[in-house]
Amino acid sequence: MSKRSAKKRIVSGIASAIDQLILTTGNDERQFDEKTEQLFKLYDEAMTKINATAKLKDRSAVKQHYKSLYADLQAGINAVTGKK
Repeated sequence: MSKRSAKKRIVSGIASAIDQLILTTGNDERQFDEKTEQLFKLYDEAMTKINATAKLKDRSAVKQHYKSLYADLQAGINAVTGKK
């Protein structure tokens, strides 16, 4: 998987989480803003980790790096949105 497609996948996950927050938070703007900030922090961390793949030389190491990145990101999104 390329960096570009990995970044697109992360943006898509964050966007769907924000859509979910819009539906679940209702009129509570403060709660929405706090959770959105948490999602943006997850996004920044994920982008930093993706850009760190330049240091990895082995293709299997890159695949493992992306796999753990997606698992961590999904766990973070689930924690913010309240999904199990």
